[in-house]
Amino acid sequence: MKAMHMVTHSENTAIPEGLAALSIDDRGWVGTNNGWPFAGQPALFPIPQANALMYAWNAFSLGLLPAPENVPDDVKEWLT
Repeated sequence: MKAMHMVTHSENTAIPEGLAALSIDDRGWVGTNNGWPFAGQPALFPIPQANALMYAWNAFSLGLLPAPENVPDDVKEWLT
Protein backbone atom coordinates (compact mmCIF):
# COMPACT_ATOMS: atom_id res chain seq x y z
CA MET A 1 0.00 0.00 0.00
CA LYS A 2 1.23 3.49 -0.80
CA ALA A 3 1.72 6.11 1.92
CA MET A 4 0.17 9.58 1.91
CA HIS A 5 2.34 12.66 2.49
CA MET A 6 1.53 16.25 3.37
CA VAL A 7 3.23 19.25 1.70
CA THR A 8 2.96 22.61 3.47
CA HIS A 9 4.15 26.17 2.89
CA SER A 10 7.51 25.34 4.51
CA GLU A 11 8.24 22.78 1.77
CA ASN A 12 6.59 24.67 -1.11
CA THR A 13 6.04 28.42 -0.85
CA ALA A 14 3.31 28.27 -3.54
CA ILE A 15 1.06 26.71 -0.88
CA PRO A 16 -0.48 29.36 1.39
CA GLU A 17 0.40 29.25 5.07
CA GLY A 18 -2.06 27.19 7.11
CA LEU A 19 -2.95 24.97 4.14
CA ALA A 20 -1.47 21.74 2.82
CA ALA A 21 -1.57 19.56 -0.27
CA LEU A 22 -1.63 15.77 -0.02
CA SER A 23 0.05 13.24 -2.29
CA ILE A 24 0.22 9.46 -2.40
CA ASP A 25 3.41 7.65 -3.40
CA ASP A 26 3.40 7.01 -7.16
CA ARG A 27 -0.28 8.05 -7.38
CA GLY A 28 -0.04 11.85 -7.49
CA TRP A 29 -1.99 14.56 -5.73
CA VAL A 30 -5.11 13.88 -3.68
CA GLY A 31 -7.80 15.92 -5.41
CA THR A 32 -6.99 18.20 -8.31
CA ASN A 33 -8.76 20.93 -10.21
CA ASN A 34 -8.98 18.78 -13.36
CA GLY A 35 -9.17 15.21 -12.02
CA TRP A 36 -5.68 14.29 -13.22
CA PRO A 37 -3.47 13.44 -10.20
CA PHE A 38 -0.18 14.23 -11.96
CA ALA A 39 -1.24 17.17 -14.14
CA GLY A 40 -3.80 19.12 -12.14
CA GLN A 41 -3.42 21.74 -9.45
CA PRO A 42 -3.64 19.97 -6.07
CA ALA A 43 -6.52 20.55 -3.69
CA LEU A 44 -5.57 22.48 -0.57
CA PHE A 45 -6.76 21.45 2.88
CA PRO A 46 -6.48 23.18 6.27
CA ILE A 47 -3.43 21.60 7.93
CA PRO A 48 -5.41 19.87 10.74
CA GLN A 49 -7.74 18.31 8.16
CA ALA A 50 -4.81 17.28 5.93
CA ASN A 51 -3.12 15.75 8.98
CA ALA A 52 -6.29 13.79 9.82
CA LEU A 53 -6.68 12.51 6.25
CA MET A 54 -3.00 11.54 6.10
CA TYR A 55 -3.12 9.90 9.52
CA ALA A 56 -6.27 7.90 8.69
CA TRP A 57 -5.02 6.83 5.25
CA ASN A 58 -1.63 5.70 6.54
CA ALA A 59 -2.97 4.04 9.69
CA PHE A 60 -5.77 2.13 7.95
CA SER A 61 -3.82 1.20 4.84
CA LEU A 62 -0.86 -0.04 6.84
CA GLY A 63 -3.02 -1.71 9.49
CA LEU A 64 -1.51 0.42 12.23
CA LEU A 65 -4.58 2.21 13.60
CA PRO A 66 -3.83 2.69 17.30
CA ALA A 67 -6.25 2.68 20.18
CA PRO A 68 -8.47 5.81 20.17
CA GLU A 69 -6.68 7.28 23.18
CA ASN A 70 -3.45 7.40 21.12
CA VAL A 71 -4.94 9.40 18.23
CA PRO A 72 -3.76 13.04 18.30
CA ASP A 73 -6.48 15.53 19.34
CA ASP A 74 -6.38 17.52 16.08
CA VAL A 75 -6.87 14.29 14.15
CA LYS A 76 -9.80 13.21 16.38
CA GLU A 77 -11.47 16.56 15.74
CA TRP A 78 -11.63 15.84 11.99
CA LEU A 79 -12.34 12.11 12.24
CA THR A 80 -15.28 12.35 14.65
